Amino acid sequence: MVVTGDRLSRMHFSLICDATGFVIKDLASTNGTFLNGRRIEQANVSNGDMIRAGFSVFEVRFDQKHSTK
Repeated sequence: MVVTGDRLSRMHFSLICDATGFVIKDLASTNGTFLNGRRIEQANVSNGDMIRAGFSVFEVRFDQKHSTK
């Protein structure tokens, strides 16, 4: 996904699915990546979590076939 906006790094964060579920990882961004208001380097992501990068905010929503619970 490509998102443009103020305070976003060119490569800001990655969101991947591994054996434990979905994982977000900050890619050494200048302004940081936040999960539910807390700055993270890497963290597991759950349904309903809020991701903030720069001035952009994303709400995580899984449909039933991709749910980790």
